[in-house]
Amino acid sequence: MPHEDDTDDLAATVNPDGYDHHHSKQWNMLVEQRASEMEEEMTITENLEKASKKAAADAKRKAAVARADKARAKQQAKKAEVFTQKPF
Repeated sequence: MPHEDDTDDLAATVNPDGYDHHHSKQWNMLVEQRASEMEEEMTITENLEKASKKAAADAKRKAAVARADKARAKQQAKKAEVFTQKPF
C-alpha cells in the first residue's frame, strides 16, 4: 500500500519512543515490530557466540583431561611392567 493512501489511521495523540508523526500508525507499528525482531536476532547472535566460546573452552578442558589421563595410564602401565619383569 503506498504511503499516500496509508494516512487515514494517523495517530496525533500517541507519542511513544520512536514514533514518527509523519507516518501512519500501521507504519510505526511495522517499524517497532522490525526493531523488536532485529533486537531478538542480535540477542540470539550474542547467545550463539557465547555458547561457541563456552564449547571451545569445554573442548580444551576435556582435551587436557584426556591427555592427563592418558599420561597417567601410561605411567601406571610402565610401573606395572617394572613389577612384572622376571629377574635374569
